[in-house]
Amino acid sequence: MSLTLMKHRALIAAALAPLLLASCATPSPHAPEARPDDTAGADLLSAPDGATAPKASVPAQASPPATAMAPAAPGSGSTGSRIVGGYDAPYGKRPWQAEIRTLGQGKYTAAELQRAPLWNWTHLCGGVLIAPNWILTAAHCVTPELQKRNLLVQLGAQDLRQPGWFFTMDRVVANPWWSGEGRPEDIAIAHLKPSAAMPVPAGAPSYRPIPIAGFAANFGPSVKGQDVLVTGWGRTTEDNPNAARAASAELHPVTPPVLQEVKLTTVDRLTCANGLHAAGQSVQYADLVGTLCAAGAPGHDSCNGDSGGPMVRERGRKEYVLVGLVSWGAPQCGTAPGVYTMVESYTKWISLVMGPDVAGIPK
Repeated sequence: MSLTLMKHRALIAAALAPLLLASCATPSPHAPEARPDDTAGADLLSAPDGATAPKASVPAQASPPATAMAPAAPGSGSTGSRIVGGYDAPYGKRPWQAEIRTLGQGKYTAAELQRAPLWNWTHLCGGVLIAPNWILTAAHCVTPELQKRNLLVQLGAQDLRQPGWFFTMDRVVANPWWSGEGRPEDIAIAHLKPSAAMPVPAGAPSYRPIPIAGFAANFGPSVKGQDVLVTGWGRTTEDNPNAARAASAELHPVTPPVLQEVKLTTVDRLTCANGLHAAGQSVQYADLVGTLCAAGAPGHDSCNGDSGGPMVRERGRKEYVLVGLVSWGAPQCGTAPGVYTMVESYTKWISLVMGPDVAGIPK
């Protein structure tokens, strides 16, 4: 995958595992019910008898040097991801795509944030606009520790060298049942407000929300064999990101500046579990409940930096509906099916969190 998924997610997992397990393993008694609705996509959700593989343990990965230019990396095992084997997305045709970026640790005033060169802000994750001022992303992209960093959400961007509209997240709600990197139920929702620290581009905003499976009219459930499209600004190579960044002062030397996309096909969970196991991931079939899996030709996948970004399916000609969020996958992107949070399993939770604003989700 191009939010390796394994490498990008593992960096955060190694640093944040104690906090994640402490804060996420037990749901708050006041948190809205967030268990996935397994009535959706039955042929992706029910396992044949005895269809389990050994339990996964996500390998720890080394963190990059703690420098201002070091790329932030979400996830454990393979949760950070990138588009591998993809191509430039058509300009202006994916207006729901969001980007989450960070300036790193430290307290900054609004004036200091405004003076910070754009290339000092590093790409963290993807996201997707689902209603005015609301995005979905992966829970591992907005952990409590990451929220202590300086985070911005960018909308309306195609080429990251040409800034879009920037927002801060004034409310972040992660699925209380998510228990850590490489685990199911990896979904979070955030409310946006315009960033006072960043300039506003001239002209009308070039972003708009996308319909969601489970809310969208005239749209069937997710099943195996469906064509899907995944987009993101994640890494496209296995190169060392720190070496590349040290050698260049450009905005994203290790990730493509232009939004990338890749075409994949959904697969059933048994095929997914077997593929992940063959790629070195010990994963139980139960770990895939509430998820979608998708695979492409060898070397076609999402990976580091794509996490939280959208998987969409076509409803009509050039009209799309959100069906998944990039979550995790094999350490080497493109060698096994990738795992995506199945958004149609979380419609009740999304409605509870958004309240009256849920009416803003396109149908």
